[in-house]
Formats: sequence, C-alpha cells, structure tokens
Amino acid sequence: MISKGLIKDVTAFVLVALLGYLNIAAQDEPIRFQQIGNLEDYSSIDTYCIFQDSKGLIWIGTRMGLDRWDGNHIQSYRFDPSHPQGMPYKGVTGITEDNQNTLWLVSEDGFLFNFDLEKETFNQFTLPWDKDKNWRYYLKIVSYIKYDTSGIVWLGTPQGLVGYHFAQDS
Repeated sequence: MISKGLIKDVTAFVLVALLGYLNIAAQDEPIRFQQIGNLEDYSSIDTYCIFQDSKGLIWIGTRMGLDRWDGNHIQSYRFDPSHPQGMPYKGVTGITEDNQNTLWLVSEDGFLFNFDLEKETFNQFTLPWDKDKNWRYYLKIVSYIKYDTSGIVWLGTPQGLVGYHFAQDS
C-alpha cells in the first residue's frame, strides 16, 4: 500500500517540475523596454499613475503635471498657477474618463479636477469636502478614481470609497 506521505511527495515533485518547465518555456522571448521620447519632454520623471483613454492615448500622471503620449509624441501639461485654465495642481495621482470623453484627475493634495480633451483646458471644482480638514487629509491619499455610467466619480481612500454625483451636486 502506498503511504499518504509518499503521494504528497510525488505530487509536490511533479508540481515543482511542471512549474519549472513552464517557467523556462515562458522565457523564450526576452522582455524589452523602450524609452519613449526624451526625459526633457515629460513634466516629471516621477510617475504616479498611467491611464489609457477610449481613443487609445496614454496619459501619465506625474509629480509636476500630466503627460499624454499619442504613440509618437509626448505632450506635457505642467502645473501653472498663473494660467486660469492651465494645470491647476502639481501631482496627478489618479486618472479616469467619463462617457463624454473628459478626463477626471485627482491631485496629490486630494483635489478633483477634469481635463476637456476637445478644448485642452482644465476645470477645477469646489466640492463639499474641500474645506473640511479631516476629509482633506484622507483625500490626500486617493488610491483609486473611477467615473461610473450614472455620473458618479468614485475615489478610493484609506477610509473607504467616496462618491460624488456632479449632476445632483451631492
């Protein structure tokens, strides 16, 4: 009679051998990285998030702004407090897109704003929690942003999800 210990040992051996084979077989093609553009083209080399929009453009949230890559060129939108419709905040830590093809962004300070792709302008919003110091603290650590089909922008924070419905201002 075969012992349970022997069955476990043989099973473990077969599993390890199979995983080793799959690992070797999967490494036939080396992973290759290619630098996109020059470092000077980016708003910052410190990247917080990456997002691909519905048109296929790649958006990169950085410590100093927002970068767009169209497959050929980098376009940077840097923080500029003197320009009324320019980049209103420094770090972009989250990016999502609504059904109107507008990008929704959250700054490293927890402020929510959007970018109109057609006009290439930024819009700031004053939300109910912007003046509350407790909320401001938690929104500085937004780890997730998503716009849903009902018009709610969801922010993931250490305290849980925060949703804001712009049409209802709530």
